Amino acid sequence: MNKKKTKMKYYFTADFHIGHANIIRYCKRPFKDVNEMREKIIRNWNTIVKDEDIVFHIGDFVSSYEKVNIENIINRLNGQIIFIKGNHDRGPLFKIQDAMFILGQQQLHLVHIPEEAQADYNLVGHVHEKWKTKKVGDHFCINVGVDQWNFTPVSIKQISRIINENETNEKI
Repeated sequence: MNKKKTKMKYYFTADFHIGHANIIRYCKRPFKDVNEMREKIIRNWNTIVKDEDIVFHIGDFVSSYEKVNIENIINRLNGQIIFIKGNHDRGPLFKIQDAMFILGQQQLHLVHIPEEAQADYNLVGHVHEKWKTKKVGDHFCINVGVDQWNFTPVSIKQISRIINENETNEKI
């Protein structure tokens, strides 16, 4: 039997705010309620993320631990999730990193709040629908929040394209 090996892919996302009804109004999200929002986010995630993939969730997975069965939601999502702490992430239910650096062709700093960016290139959340890319001080930030990406995780290929475009524009 010939099983095709699939290559692991990396994705990034932020700001689900599962269980937070007011986020729909605050960010003008196109959902009638938190159940519709949660199901759309899960469906979009599972459409592109496979079991062998890794997703970095860069803050604000949920907003209210009392109202949400986090383990149930995590178990419904494909892939392995690495959580970076957001300003709404509290509680002992899953392991959270405060921030993280990924070393590759470009060093990426994964941190929820853009003002805490430390590298040339930073993947952030927190700003919701306000902007997709922005220079914060000397640091280039890419907002991977769901409000900017049609409620779908962003691939490392998409991130690389944005970085390459920025580097090309910086040289001009």
